[in-house]
Amino acid sequence: MATLADGRILQADDADGMARQLWDAGIRADDVRMPDSREGDVAPAAGTRIRIFGLLRAWALCRAGQRIDHE
Repeated sequence: MATLADGRILQADDADGMARQLWDAGIRADDVRMPDSREGDVAPAAGTRIRIFGLLRAWALCRAGQRIDHE
């Protein structure tokens, strides 16, 4: 679940879905703040964090016309 600055709440079943909703809402990787895993149950798993940030950054690069290498 994500709560946006304007009060909207986003919910998704997986990291890909959350990243897509954030992107569609105009939220970019630098705008995202997540609780640290040391904060317990409210924090997403490390893999989830990595996936969301990775997708948002990749989409931003694509939008800017930069090539993404997956090697």
